[in-house]
Amino acid sequence: MQLSHHNTLDSSYDLLTAKAIDYDVILINRASPRRLQRHFRIGFHRAERIINQLEYLGVITPLNQYDYREVLGYPTHDRSFDSSAFAAP
Repeated sequence: MQLSHHNTLDSSYDLLTAKAIDYDVILINRASPRRLQRHFRIGFHRAERIINQLEYLGVITPLNQYDYREVLGYPTHDRSFDSSAFAAP
């Protein structure tokens, strides 16, 4: 999976994760499962899984006290993880 800033993601990430990074970082500078649902026309659980992956990659922050996630930017490096932690139920 290719990111627009020439990084790649491991195949254990959701196929839409790279597109979600471009959408959140470049286009709207905001991240929420509901926005991903509407933009990509996907279900809530998949959108939530992508949000968790974006947080894990350091693209977005965890929810703050105001239930808002700050977009930090593109990941600086690939990060491997146990794909079962993000597997669909």
